[in-house]
Amino acid sequence: MEHYTEGQVAEFREAFSLFDRDRKGYITPAQINKIVNMFGTAASKEAIDSFMKDYDDDENGNLDFSEFLKMMARNNVVLTELADDNIRAAFQALDRDKNGYIEKLELLHIMRGLGEQLTEKDVEDMIKEGDLDEDGRINLEEFTIIMNSK
Repeated sequence: MEHYTEGQVAEFREAFSLFDRDRKGYITPAQINKIVNMFGTAASKEAIDSFMKDYDDDENGNLDFSEFLKMMARNNVVLTELADDNIRAAFQALDRDKNGYIEKLELLHIMRGLGEQLTEKDVEDMIKEGDLDEDGRINLEEFTIIMNSK
């Protein structure tokens, strides 16, 4: 397994916790399916089963944090080095009305879908953080900068 810095492990733990919405310490196949669907990709039961077979080392039917880290290493996935195509696809999934921007209500909907209980003010603050042109929304260029700076 690849060795990660403390900071990288913290980032992976944060990502894992977004997926582990019920805070049980593992991700279920149903949660994986929901995550995949949120990004606009349909996954068959067979695809989810295959994924679990590949990464569920203890064969308990769930993916715990250590298995999640192994998955990240096996796939050489580093959150800060997402390919442009993946960033564009993620942006398009978040841009629900397809107007070229991630706006407050879209981000609020996505975050609540991930189990985060945020207020509109919380989401406004999130947008302000990455809104370089200060128009109150995130465009693809800003989103790319945000994703590459994490």
